[in-house]
Amino acid sequence: MKYLLILLVVFLTACQQENAAESSAENPAEQAEAAALAPNPPTVSPSPSNSVAVSIEGKVLSLANIDWAGNKAKITADAISLALSEKGNPLKLNLEVLEAGILARGSASYTLPLAKKGEVTVDLSLIDSTRPGLAMKQRVLFSEGTIEIKVVTANSLQMVFKGTGHALMDQKKFPMEGSVNITF
Repeated sequence: MKYLLILLVVFLTACQQENAAESSAENPAEQAEAAALAPNPPTVSPSPSNSVAVSIEGKVLSLANIDWAGNKAKITADAISLALSEKGNPLKLNLEVLEAGILARGSASYTLPLAKKGEVTVDLSLIDSTRPGLAMKQRVLFSEGTIEIKVVTANSLQMVFKGTGHALMDQKKFPMEGSVNITF
């Protein structure tokens, strides 16, 4: 089932890119202006509730059956703290957002690295245990890009992110993007 979901995401992404290429051929100047003004949305789209999908270094990983007994999900008035994993799955996702009033606003958008300064702290990292090397090479830090929290409540979160990241203790950057859609 997990592989069918991944194939569906890849197929839909390819269709969206093909349609975008066709529409950009109709009016290139107008399309270029619109593209410059709008950020590129992630191509790894939100999945059904209680799921995480991530594209990292061209590889798609997902969490589809989150077992809440072994995970951490805490959303308060001023913070979001997640540590999500799945037994036998190489992906682990960690998110920390510290911002006064985040829950009352219900949504937020951050651009990194700027969101790591001042009164707001946003940290997103992943562990991909299939990456070669020591454990620190398997931890990937999201360092530049956008994180859009579409909906946040006391027991749910929907967000997407797109940008670049790098392994811990390594500054070589690579593209990463993903989505989180959880209810706990």
